[in-house]
Amino acid sequence: MNEIHRVLAKGGVFLSSTPAFPHPEAFQDPTHVNIITDKTFPIYFNDHYPVAHMYGFIGGFKIRSQLWDGHKLVTEMVRSEPPDLSRFGVNTKIPNPSIL
Repeated sequence: MNEIHRVLAKGGVFLSSTPAFPHPEAFQDPTHVNIITDKTFPIYFNDHYPVAHMYGFIGGFKIRSQLWDGHKLVTEMVRSEPPDLSRFGVNTKIPNPSIL
């Protein structure tokens, strides 16, 4: 997600279509290390306080839309500036070297 955020221009759109829980197909793709739900993108990658920051994500997205297409969750996100997390005691100016 950091790379997607990095290469998108401000206001750029990222469209994700992926098998998601509660559908069995969410568990059948061996490339999916973590199961995605309809709460994943709004909670982890929002532009207010992205929970994914604790895993090294340093960007922000606004969720434009999210809908189900059969067993796939289709999410449209717009790149926004990284949120200022300093009010939470988090320094976003120094990226985690493990994600570079």
